[in-house]
Amino acid sequence: MAGLARATDVWRRRDDVLSRETPRSRLVLTPTAPAPLVLEGAAAFVWDELAVARTREQLVASLARRLGQPRDDVRPHVLTACSALSEQGAIVGGDA
Repeated sequence: MAGLARATDVWRRRDDVLSRETPRSRLVLTPTAPAPLVLEGAAAFVWDELAVARTREQLVASLARRLGQPRDDVRPHVLTACSALSEQGAIVGGDA
């Protein structure tokens, strides 16, 4: 997961991405995607939390509180979601 190695990197939604919320998921359309991404589970939670820019560890802490789970249990799901969202062009990250 290159690009996700440092806990101090700040991640945010791209400015040119459209999104809509449904009762069970989030629909995200990037400029290059042929169809909207359907975000469910951890990816939807990460998307919600990235309404404001956050570091990876801020995401982990926030989702752990939200789900009532230990940070170490939540961390791999956050990393996977961030990696997938980044690869799809929905979020960007860089040094704070």
